[in-house]
Amino acid sequence: HFRTAFIKQYGEVPGITADTAYDAVYIIKDILKRGYKTGAEIKDELLKMKNFNGVAGDTTFDRNGDAPKNITFYVVKKSNIVPLK
Repeated sequence: HFRTAFIKQYGEVPGITADTAYDAVYIIKDILKRGYKTGAEIKDELLKMKNFNGVAGDTTFDRNGDAPKNITFYVVKKSNIVPLK
């Protein structure tokens, strides 16, 4: 849905980080809506966040503030894009 809506709105395919940037805005919006305003409060809420359901999949922050995600690499074989094994 995100990709289709993005193309309709902007007339081009979203870039490689568009989905995660979109999710970042909505993650912060969610925290602010719950009344947290200071940097320390926002940081604490990010570190507590588990499985935020966004367009880039679920986001959970670890104790270092990183949001690890599974990555799939692809290659082109005979004009087809296939997962790298």
